[in-house]
Parts: sequence; C-alpha cells; structure tokens
Amino acid sequence: MNASSTNTIDTADAVIFELALLNQMSDLERMSPWLEQCAETIGLSMRGTFRLQLLLEEVVMNIMENAHADQTEHSVLISLFAKTSGLVIRIEDDGMPFDPTSYPEATLPAQLVDAEIGGLGLHLLRAYADGYRYQRAEDKNILTLQLDDSDSEVL
Repeated sequence: MNASSTNTIDTADAVIFELALLNQMSDLERMSPWLEQCAETIGLSMRGTFRLQLLLEEVVMNIMENAHADQTEHSVLISLFAKTSGLVIRIEDDGMPFDPTSYPEATLPAQLVDAEIGGLGLHLLRAYADGYRYQRAEDKNILTLQLDDSDSEVL
C-alpha cells in the first residue's frame, strides 16, 4: 500500500461511473446496488467486487457519521474510473478536514477477546486498497483509492 499527495487521475480511455449521495444513512442503501452494477459492467472479479464494496462502505459510512458537525444536508460524490490498469475510486465530501494518510497504523489486539468495536477503518483501507492518496482542495476532502484486480475479466 502506498500513499501520495498527488491527485492526478488519468481518465483517458476510462469507463466512468458517478454516484452522489446525501449524508444520510438511508441514502447509503443506494450505493450497494450501484456498486454491483458497476462491477458487473466492467467485469470486476468477485474478490475485486468485495474489496470495492468493503472500502466504499467503510469510507462513506465514516464520512456520514463523522465529517459534519451540523445536521444539515451534505453530499458525498463517488467516482469510479475503470481502466485496463485497474480501478480508481475518488470520494469527495465537504466535511471537516480528515487526512487518513496522516494517521499511524492501528495496533491490532493480540487476541480476539481483546478487540474493541470500531477503530479499524484505516487498517481496512490500507489492507484492501492497492494505493491511496488524500488531498484537501476547495474546502473538500478528496480521497483517491487504487484497486488492482488481476482476476478481472476486463481490467
């Protein structure tokens, strides 16, 4: 896994999908069928689809739960760029600045009985994304994830 500060996405020859969600948990229900349709359209493997679903559920749920101090409506924009070199996922929100690349690795418990609920989102991000980078631009958090899928039919 690697993190970098660049936010350049080469969209030439990419198949692009976008979904805008409101920061309401009820809107999160729209993401799963959308992701399944995207994965099917581009021929993403079952493993790649699982990784994509896990990563986006974790990131988007954390945005919805933690990014805004107020209770007003905000949006989360998800963009998928499918290329032969892999899948690039870009998540944008106007919440409080949060740079996941600036946090240290989580200390995992030695035994399952010692595990606490929560706190492993960044660990999952680092474990399941093949690359990630963060940028704060125009009062927005922009998290870009790279997902390589060698089992894919199309990618």
